[in-house]
Amino acid sequence: MTLSRRLDSLEGLRFIASVAIVAGHFIPYAVGETRWISRLHLAVDMFFVISGIVIASNYAGQIAGVRDWALFMLKRIARLYPLHLATLAFYVAVGILVWTSRLQPVDATRYDAAAIVPNLLLIHAWLPSGKISFNYVSWSISAEFFVYLAFPLIALAVRGRAALTLAGIILLFCGFAWYAETRIGLPLTRLGWQAGVLRAIPSFAFGVWLHTHHDRLGAALARIRPDAWLKLGLLALALLMVVRIDQYLTLALVWLVVALAYACDRAGVATWLSVRWLASRGPLTYSLYMLHPLVATVFLAVLFPRLLGTSLPMRAAGVIASLPILYFAATLSLRYFEAPARRAIVRLGYTPARRPPVQI
Repeated sequence: MTLSRRLDSLEGLRFIASVAIVAGHFIPYAVGETRWISRLHLAVDMFFVISGIVIASNYAGQIAGVRDWALFMLKRIARLYPLHLATLAFYVAVGILVWTSRLQPVDATRYDAAAIVPNLLLIHAWLPSGKISFNYVSWSISAEFFVYLAFPLIALAVRGRAALTLAGIILLFCGFAWYAETRIGLPLTRLGWQAGVLRAIPSFAFGVWLHTHHDRLGAALARIRPDAWLKLGLLALALLMVVRIDQYLTLALVWLVVALAYACDRAGVATWLSVRWLASRGPLTYSLYMLHPLVATVFLAVLFPRLLGTSLPMRAAGVIASLPILYFAATLSLRYFEAPARRAIVRLGYTPARRPPVQI
């Protein structure tokens, strides 16, 4: 079960999801908005499901009290916050140029100073009144922060009978979808800065559910060769990601693909996703996700148009040139900034249990 512990297929899958998000944000710089990438944003929902699995795999049954929960949250903050704070600082610096009329962006409202505090507190995607601000992808980090806070309750809620708790997750999803469409005016799959937390909760809960009931799920999927169905699911998902079909149907396939990948990992079955060159890049996912807007801002929006021009071939060349820059920046960030900062925060906040004095 060594492979299942490593979750190689999930690592490969989340790296592919990060590439899909980058593609969805970079391609418009070359060809403008296009319909065939209109479903790539659902890769974020894949992150939420995988996050639920990973968090449950590492912490389910280990949070027995407030102290355990506090240490868990410290580790989660240490993972999310350093890069979030760094990217926020970058965009606040841009905001200062906007506020002093030294820069005129396409959307100046994105640099509203009133949004700094909600961004610092990671609550900027909790309310329906939320608006895009600063690092535009960080709404999902705000949503992740919420589900981390609620993880003990979610883990408890999915601990009952598998079918009953899955039905509860689906009902919760339907309720959130109804609220999003009737009260906010958007499909649940399009929530982000406006109550994006509602989008995250069902997918994260489904990931926790998958881990909680992995034995029963694995036994059921073993009869149908999950690796073969995973190949079919990935091909179908690649098609649905670029074809305008119902978003909820595509999201259901996202959930299924993650479940199949996890079943393969639990069974120790190698897949397309678990090959070393792909799975080993899974840890870069967060860095790629958080840094690609900065690369787009600096290179695709400012430098490359001035250096290369704005013709279609030059815009495409700029997008292609931005990819190795992003990869290099993400690698450096993870190795020399995020990992050391994470270790330092955990060391500062961790106080080992006090031992009784030695009796002499």
